[in-house]
Amino acid sequence: MNHFTKSKLYYKAMQTKYGILFLWTLIGFAATFIIYLFYSHYSLKQSQEQIRTDYIAHIQKADSLYIHWTEYNNTVMLGSQKVNNTVFRDSIIKSTLSNKYRLSRNQYDNLILVLNSHFAKIDSLHRQYSEKLLRDSLRLNTERELLEGQTKTMLELHLNKIEHEYSNITMWGAVLTILFLVFSFYSIYKMDELIQQGNEGIKEIKNLKKEGKQDLDQLKTEKEKIVTNIQGQLKDSIAAVNNTQKETERQFQDVLLNMNSVKDGLIAENKGMLEDYNKQFDSILKKNNDNLVQKQQEFNDLITQVNEILNKLNKTDSKKEE
Repeated sequence: MNHFTKSKLYYKAMQTKYGILFLWTLIGFAATFIIYLFYSHYSLKQSQEQIRTDYIAHIQKADSLYIHWTEYNNTVMLGSQKVNNTVFRDSIIKSTLSNKYRLSRNQYDNLILVLNSHFAKIDSLHRQYSEKLLRDSLRLNTERELLEGQTKTMLELHLNKIEHEYSNITMWGAVLTILFLVFSFYSIYKMDELIQQGNEGIKEIKNLKKEGKQDLDQLKTEKEKIVTNIQGQLKDSIAAVNNTQKETERQFQDVLLNMNSVKDGLIAENKGMLEDYNKQFDSILKKNNDNLVQKQQEFNDLITQVNEILNKLNKTDSKKEE
C-alpha cells in the first residue's frame, strides 16, 4: 500500500511538472507572438511613412514642373501680346499700303525690311516656342508616366508588404495551431497513460485486498486451530486433574479404610503403632493436599495463558480488519 501511495504521488508530481512546462511554453510563445506583432506594426508604420515621404517628394517635383509650365505660359502670353502688337502694327501698315498715296522708294524699302524682320521674328518665335513646347510636353508626359509607374510600384510594394505581413501572421497562426495540436495529442496520450496507471493501481488494490483477505482467512484458520488445540489441551488437563483428584480421593479413601481397619485392629495391640499410623496418614494426606493445590495452580496458570493467547488473537484480527 505504501508503494502504491508513493507511485500515486510521483505520477501527480510529474503531471504537475508537465502542466507547468506547458504553461511556461505557452506564455513564451504568446510573448514572442505579441513582440512580433508590435515589431510588424512598427515596421509597417515606418514603411508607410517612407512611402508617403517619397510620394510627397515626387508630387513636389511634379508640382515644380507644373510651376515651370505656368512660367512658360506667362512667357507664351507675353509673346502672344507681342504678336498682337505686331499684328496691330501690320494692320497699320496695311492701312497705309491701302492708302492712295504712293510711298517713296526709301519708305518702300523700309517697309519691306520691317515686314521681313517682323515675319522672321514671328517664325523664330514659332520655332522657338514650338520646340520648347514639344520638349516640355515630352518632359511632362515622361514625368506623368514616371509618377504613375512609381505610384504603381509604391502600391505594389505596399501590397507586397501587407501580403508578407499576412503570410507571417498566417505562418505564426499555423505554428501555434501545430503547437496546440501537439500538446493536445500529448495531453490525450498522458490522459490514456494516467487512466492505464489508474486501472493498474485498481488491480493492485484488488490484489492487495484479495491477499489481505486470504491472509485474514489463514489467520482465522490458524486461530481456530490454536484455540481448538488449546481447548483440547485444556480438556485433557482438566480431565487429568479430575482423574488425579479422583485417584487421590480413591487412594485417600483406600488409605483411610486401611487406616481405619488397621486402627481398629491395632488399637488393642499398640497405641504407639497407632500414633505412627496417624502420622503416616497425616503426612500422606498433607502430600495429597499439596499435590491437589499444585495441580489446581497449574490449571489456573493454564487458564490464564489461554486467555492471554485469545486476547492477542482478537487484537490481531481487529488490526487486520482495519
